[in-house]
Amino acid sequence: MTEGPQILGVWLLRDEENFAAWSLLNAVEFCDRVLVMDNRSRDRTRQIVEAVAARYRHVEILDVDDARDTHKYLEDYAGTRTWVFGVDGDEIYDPAGLARMRPRLLAGEFDGYWRIAGHMRHVLGIRFDRAEAFGYTQPDAPEGTKLFNFSVIDDWRPGPHERLHGRKSIVFRPGYARDSVLRVWKSEGWDQTDFRCLHLCFVTRSRFEASSPEKEAETTGRANPRERWGERSLLRRVRRAVMRRLDPHYDLKRNYKRRNYARGPVASFEITGFGAPNDFRTVDPGCAAAHEAVRTATERWSRMQPRLAP
Repeated sequence: MTEGPQILGVWLLRDEENFAAWSLLNAVEFCDRVLVMDNRSRDRTRQIVEAVAARYRHVEILDVDDARDTHKYLEDYAGTRTWVFGVDGDEIYDPAGLARMRPRLLAGEFDGYWRIAGHMRHVLGIRFDRAEAFGYTQPDAPEGTKLFNFSVIDDWRPGPHERLHGRKSIVFRPGYARDSVLRVWKSEGWDQTDFRCLHLCFVTRSRFEASSPEKEAETTGRANPRERWGERSLLRRVRRAVMRRLDPHYDLKRNYKRRNYARGPVASFEITGFGAPNDFRTVDPGCAAAHEAVRTATERWSRMQPRLAP
């Protein structure tokens, strides 16, 4: 393990074939080392990740059986000069912005902070021909970006937990605390900031989503690990089945991603520089499926926009 300073990128993926290449390749050069945790993917995710790893020697693939026990791979970085960058398979960063931010981060400009929170737009749809997307934004919607300064903590061992979760158990070094956060979205506009992310949480990520029993394919993206855990409750399954019959819009009103990300008005914003899934055809020959998923979501949400505001 290098003494740093360094940036460690950590992806936790399960059935992310539509956007795995886009997510990884937009951010891989920002990182000195990349850990891709593959949580038993059944689709093309693994082949895509292996193609990326074949191009970049600093990409390592880990097979994980339980997503809720992945933080253990990061515990030893506590107290080292490491920025840990947590990325999900539906999070797409601006590569040019990250390229500008990298030397500033490694030079120590942000060492006084525990966490940096950038702009995160929770995307409902994308119009690639206009370089434009629409969705939910800060300050109403949650920020969601995960960039942590591990040099300011002595320990982070929450026991079995998903990577970068269980933050109440962190032991900070003197002079630092959980609220030592730089929220760049408060001081820098979307068009000016280097740290900005498209969160494609409302777009289908894999061909397996439609057949997944716990997945509301018409209204949200793939369930996260803690969502799948909650879906195992028999009482919740029965209640959901009953409510779906009583109210055809029940999932839209009550599902996890609507509750957590669909806050505030829907806004349009430019996405120049983010690229598109078909930019990475050499590592993802099936990228046309990603474009189709985006097109379908865009059309669906465009029809529903008058009803979207809370």
